[in-house]
Amino acid sequence: MRVIEIVKTHLTEHGFGGLVADGAECGCEIDDLVPCGSDCGQCYPGYKHADPRPDNLGGWAIWRQKETPTPEQWESVEY
Repeated sequence: MRVIEIVKTHLTEHGFGGLVADGAECGCEIDDLVPCGSDCGQCYPGYKHADPRPDNLGGWAIWRQKETPTPEQWESVEY
């Protein structure tokens, strides 16, 4: 079993939506883990949240927090 498959199993079993790297401004969904091909050793399990901003319909981000991010937190997200 590949490491990515082990990570995906762990994330799924614990209710996470993907991985997120603090300070790297990146996150990946559970169905597309590490598409960048980088070392994911610095990533954390995270929760996928839909972007509530009207000009970003369909947008999303992975956050370490389970609670819905505040509007102020969303202001730091760029696509």
